[in-house]
Amino acid sequence: MSPKLPPALEVLSFLQDWFAIYPYAPTLAEIADRMNYGYPSSVSRHINTLVSWRLVERIPGKARGIWLTEEGQNYFVGPMPG
Repeated sequence: MSPKLPPALEVLSFLQDWFAIYPYAPTLAEIADRMNYGYPSSVSRHINTLVSWRLVERIPGKARGIWLTEEGQNYFVGPMPG
């Protein structure tokens, strides 16, 4: 059984999957809906965590202003510990 990711990293994984399909960023509401969060504000906290870790950038005032940094794009790439 693999360990469960912290919520912020689950959001990062979701964003990586999203950008592999769509050429535009998801809204907080879309992330909340797809990840079964009750409120977009819950997602916003996780996005802010990812911003502080420099894995995601936010463009203030834009509904689709969430973008992966290069580090965020490559976060899960490479050998897995174990």
